[in-house]
Amino acid sequence: MNEARHVPGWISASIHKSFDGRQVVNYVQFESHAAARAVTRHLLSCGLIQRNTALGTVAPGQYEVAYAIEQE
Repeated sequence: MNEARHVPGWISASIHKSFDGRQVVNYVQFESHAAARAVTRHLLSCGLIQRNTALGTVAPGQYEVAYAIEQE
């Protein structure tokens, strides 16, 4: 079950796996920076972030959408 979906401001999460299976990217969308912090606090309090970081190296970052293109 996705614990984050119950926190206000969470929009979505997508897991992307490299073709060789060696890397994974967790792409998460929030309504705001405040929502991102609230979700992070919630996941830390549940122990979920700690469990996931035990699986491998984590390189967190926050980005803003600069450009998007969609199929017409």
